[in-house]
Amino acid sequence: MYSCREDGLKIHHTLTTKPSVDNFAFQSHSHNMYEIYLFLAGDGDFVIEGNVIPLERGTLIFTLCGQTHKLLLKSDKEPYERIAIMFGEKYFPKGCEELLDIASNGGCVANLNEQEINWFLESIEILKNSTLQNEINILASSFINLSIYKIMGASKASNFYDETEDDLVKQIIRFINRHLSESFSLDDIEKELYRDKAYLGRRFKSVMGCSIWEYIMRKRIFSAREQLYLTQSVSDAFSVSGFGDYSAFYRKYKKYIGCSPSEDLKQLINP
Repeated sequence: MYSCREDGLKIHHTLTTKPSVDNFAFQSHSHNMYEIYLFLAGDGDFVIEGNVIPLERGTLIFTLCGQTHKLLLKSDKEPYERIAIMFGEKYFPKGCEELLDIASNGGCVANLNEQEINWFLESIEILKNSTLQNEINILASSFINLSIYKIMGASKASNFYDETEDDLVKQIIRFINRHLSESFSLDDIEKELYRDKAYLGRRFKSVMGCSIWEYIMRKRIFSAREQLYLTQSVSDAFSVSGFGDYSAFYRKYKKYIGCSPSEDLKQLINP
């Protein structure tokens, strides 16, 4: 319905009339930008790193760079409509850093009322007809500021999802996050949680939409990319990646990012 791409900014308003679990939007994925997601219509739940968030019209969600998420489609009979805003550091409002800590637990959620939803939709209509860069930047900042202040003003994020549902998946993710830069295997997760790794794998995939090992690979690459951007050193990025050899790191980086670490660094330095 609408799509806009600018430096450090991506906005889209999308209606999927025939949603399918094979669609990328409904599969487990992550981005190298922050994302604000506004749910407008459909039948499903949103999963962020094991946290299951029930969706209703006006549900507003914030996710971090590299944070794995997906739509858990309940029915393919209803059209699925959403607005997504992905943005870089320069658009993140100052004084709201507390939100980054909240988001690390996967529960950054608020709900918009109909007046606020209509403001979003009307602003999207303005963007559709705008060719002025300044106007696009102002509206994008307004989207982001309203969303972040709304989420920060919400009561505890845990009110929005079931703390007990999929607790095992959250335990797996907490183990992975603690040991991400270290060498470990699925056997280590099995020993930590006292559960058969085959069962853990089935449970994890039913919620996250990918295998535990695929999740680990993706998470390591996005963590390494964050280090690459911070230090501008490929060797530093590799050192915290958790990969045992550079060739494996290189292959996975190209798979998930679309270019090699050195090429990615060049694009960062000379955009």
